[in-house]
Amino acid sequence: MASVPYIDGSGALRQREISTGDGTTANPDRFTFSDQGTYDRLGATNDSPISTPTTIGSLGAIIRGLWQNTLGATSDASSPTGSIHAKLRSLADAIGAISDTAARSGSLMAMLRFLAESNFVESQTASAVTVGTSLTTVITFDCRGKKTLGVQLQNTGSTALSSLQVQARFNSNLSIWNTIASTNADFTTNNGKQNNNASTEIINSSGTIVTIPGGGDGWFRMRCDGMESVRIQAQVASGTTTILAHGIAEA
Repeated sequence: MASVPYIDGSGALRQREISTGDGTTANPDRFTFSDQGTYDRLGATNDSPISTPTTIGSLGAIIRGLWQNTLGATSDASSPTGSIHAKLRSLADAIGAISDTAARSGSLMAMLRFLAESNFVESQTASAVTVGTSLTTVITFDCRGKKTLGVQLQNTGSTALSSLQVQARFNSNLSIWNTIASTNADFTTNNGKQNNNASTEIINSSGTIVTIPGGGDGWFRMRCDGMESVRIQAQVASGTTTILAHGIAEA
């Protein structure tokens, strides 16, 4: 077989040249690209990449330029105006990590953590506070924007308390502290739960915490809405003791 017959668009029988011969007609049909420029426009894999959008080049050069210049490399430094890799890295930096510390400004994760934690604030003494025979501030809680405060007190010394006061301040520019509770009755029979009084600041407690014995502990919950801060003061009748305090203020 010297050639392959086929029917063209007009219905005529024609011959296609094959690779092993000249066909059966004096002028066999040969299928080729009529525009050699098509190959030139496709280009080659080693064409130099185009670095600017206004430069004219082959498709291969354009694709290489897109890959190298626009997409960039995974090693590209974080930048909001660089390659796609650089912008993605910049976006990742803006989002941050789950471990980011809560902050008013910073990564998205840091601000989300700050927002979540703004509903509550935990506070505690860094170490045991030594209490003597005059009222000593054990801890001060920031209550701005909070409604309730829960406090746990531990007498880590050997001497019982003789006095315990819960005091509130209504503005940070004031040096006036108002006593909210100072007697065992304030924490027991007069508290909101036992007295069925929703307006009482002390809601509930573990009992007679004004005189926590050495080695003992106690707790109370109170309303703190409208208060800038709440502080706990304590003293002993003689000698000294040490107090640890932990608490949480919630919105």
